Amino acid sequence: FNWDKKVHGNSEPFWIFVTDCDGEELLYSEYFTMKSKFVEENRSYLFSFIVSLFENLHPIYYIKVISDRWIQSETTIPLSFKNLILPQQFSAPTKLLEFQLMPVNQLQFNEGEQALRALGIYQFNQIQTQVYNSFYNQNENIFLGAPTGSGKTTCIILAILRIFKGYFNEDKKIVYVGLQDSICQNMYKILCKAFKHMDKKIGILTGQTKTDNIILQKYDIIISTPENWDIMTRRWRGKKQIQSKNIRLFIADELHLLNENKSILEVIVSRMRLFSSQMDQNNKIQIIGLSTSVADYKEMASWIGAQQNNIFNFHPNVRPYPVDIHITGFEQNHRRARLLAMQKHMYQGLKQFLQNDTQQGIIFVCDRKQARLTALDLQTLATGDNKPKKFLKAPEQKIKEIAEQITDHVLADVVQYGIGFVYEGMLEDQRTLIENLYNAGALQIIISTYKLCWELNLYAQITVILDNQRYNGQERKYVDYTIPDMLQMISYAKNKEFVKNNNNNKNNNQENVNAKCLVFCHGPKKEFYKKFLFEPYPVESHLNQNLSNHLCGEIYAKNIKSIEDCIDWITWSFMYWRLSQNPNYYGLQEVSGTAVNDYLCELIEQSLEELGEFKCIQQEQENTELNLLNLGQIAGFYYIDVETIQLFGENIKQESKLKHLIEILSNAKEFEEIPIRYNEDSLLFNLNQKITFSYDKTNFNEPKTKTFILLQAYFSRLQVNSDLNYDQKLILENAVRLIHALVDVINSNGWSQQVKKLFFQINFIFNRLLEL
Repeated sequence: FNWDKKVHGNSEPFWIFVTDCDGEELLYSEYFTMKSKFVEENRSYLFSFIVSLFENLHPIYYIKVISDRWIQSETTIPLSFKNLILPQQFSAPTKLLEFQLMPVNQLQFNEGEQALRALGIYQFNQIQTQVYNSFYNQNENIFLGAPTGSGKTTCIILAILRIFKGYFNEDKKIVYVGLQDSICQNMYKILCKAFKHMDKKIGILTGQTKTDNIILQKYDIIISTPENWDIMTRRWRGKKQIQSKNIRLFIADELHLLNENKSILEVIVSRMRLFSSQMDQNNKIQIIGLSTSVADYKEMASWIGAQQNNIFNFHPNVRPYPVDIHITGFEQNHRRARLLAMQKHMYQGLKQFLQNDTQQGIIFVCDRKQARLTALDLQTLATGDNKPKKFLKAPEQKIKEIAEQITDHVLADVVQYGIGFVYEGMLEDQRTLIENLYNAGALQIIISTYKLCWELNLYAQITVILDNQRYNGQERKYVDYTIPDMLQMISYAKNKEFVKNNNNNKNNNQENVNAKCLVFCHGPKKEFYKKFLFEPYPVESHLNQNLSNHLCGEIYAKNIKSIEDCIDWITWSFMYWRLSQNPNYYGLQEVSGTAVNDYLCELIEQSLEELGEFKCIQQEQENTELNLLNLGQIAGFYYIDVETIQLFGENIKQESKLKHLIEILSNAKEFEEIPIRYNEDSLLFNLNQKITFSYDKTNFNEPKTKTFILLQAYFSRLQVNSDLNYDQKLILENAVRLIHALVDVINSNGWSQQVKKLFFQINFIFNRLLEL
């Protein structure tokens, strides 16, 4: 229909329904509002939802879009399952055996016992006891899938201790890869605490090749993100530190997230498998893969080379520290009204389950603004209950003195009522202060944004997930948290006494040992969470969506020289193991060997054609040899996206001015994930009035616009709030290498005069970036 503001106003409400083939059963419903802005910008709405399939597969489902305002205004779309190939049935999880819990003195290694006791561990839990022999007494590849919070870090330490015990006076390296910087930092702190009595060096890779080569050469335990290990090992055939057979243990954590970050984790694990396969038996690298409980663990274990006796995948309900998960659905479609209803239930839940002063609660919310609102609402509800200080567990005068150190006036106020909150971008000293108050028991409640669920070192008797959605600024709508994020939030629910007794080899009373997790979500999502929060998590590869970047990197590193090399390289991937198990997910219509080979050849051909269009590679017509062009060299050297290098190559002109170059830089693919928050456009609009080169368009809800403004705000030393400061740091992490690449593209075109004109501006930018 044609949008007429006189008739339709600024928005139109619709319902999306999914029904079975007979129209008798409603399988899914969602209310959404179409905004006039989307129509004016000619933008599409993208909906992603999950529906259940019946045991007797229906031939067709119907998707209906119905106006909530206009009569007989609806559309029905049939969704055929005629050619659907269902994935193979998943294997049963590993049964948890009833072993007697093993004390740490069974290690028979004094330094190892001391390392574990430094972490407060005096006995192993049930899962650790069952996998103990594989991790401590064998050097074979291992896969361990277990619920988040099951003590997998202790298993990592067991594997490290085996290396230290077996090669006590030898220079043998251990590599740990964690998906995010925060995970790596947490692991660094844990390992430093465990091994400080031993003469072992622990280092974190920085992404700077020169520095990282020194770390790899001189340190015993190397901790890295997937990106930094990818940079380090791309040219592994020529790396003496890697080829010298010193790496004996490679640990890949959070494998259930391997499709995050452009599938880099999948690529580096595959590379380590390939590298290890080319070494003799005595020098093979032991590979250990860790994840939450996953449904397709057999393929994941086979991918990393684990044998049957070293494959463990425990069901989510066998947590060492029991958690009762209560899922409550709220039917309000308007999010603010839904949150108000949730907060009243949350307060009642806290009253019910926090039964003494030592028990505490963690509440997860979507952003900083909601953290503040929730803290104030809790304060108001407690006051209305005639117990305004019910969450404060410290002397009022003492906490008042501490509150004077807090710069955020809302936080300073609620802390005096026993409530704190933390968020990404918060000043480090302020966040540390709040976390220390919570750990000391002074605050009974702490509220955290969902992004910090991978960083916190806290736990509680009760955790609350207050709504299951976050705002996506690019799509201008609220989207659901991922299942791994929610599982991570749930993992913070642990009964303190239970943990203490378990670690100290004491028996637990079965009464009241279970921690609680309250999940508050939109009503239509309740059944979905009842399924996926209590069952192993299915994992699929996204390598096919990111293949061009990785092929360009491998060609740059000279690991791939021909199309045949491409095919051989991709057979080491997790995707290759999953193709025949879930063919329709990857676009296959059959599962024969010929069909799989044809699919891989076509996929590689499409990716190589794309690289050719981007002017990154050149393929010889008469043979299958692949040659890297200048833009491909720059992309590989600076580790940037091939779409970004294409953007630079096509848009940088000899007459380009500084404003144009900053615009090109801001459009880089690396900045697409910069978050856009609700109602943030007004802040960016005001900031736009103060920068040197103002943005001359009206749309401030795009990452490229935000990047353009925040880069200049940083160069001009303009003050921004904590949220924008956090985003600024994310932007600047990539800015240095992108500017280097941009300058190289200019130089490669022979525009030396252009470089000279920009020299002072670019030099200033580098100096500001180096201040970070």
